[in-house]
Amino acid sequence: MSMSDVTHVVVDNDIVAVGELLKRKELVAMLGLCYTTIYNMEKAGKFPARRKVSRGRVAWLRSEVEDWIRALPTV
Repeated sequence: MSMSDVTHVVVDNDIVAVGELLKRKELVAMLGLCYTTIYNMEKAGKFPARRKVSRGRVAWLRSEVEDWIRALPTV
């Protein structure tokens, strides 16, 4: 079985579809923010927490990031 055959992974004891996870590069592209800014907001509790996917791999849940975006104040 190759990684391209994997459709779901276990994250924090929950089964999550691979498409529901955002890698760092995808997150930066989606938000248009640099990783340092995202990291600082996350550490300050102002951005959804990353999830450990495997040893040395983290990702963010797409639904949590989309909820965060929707909750931003409109200008």
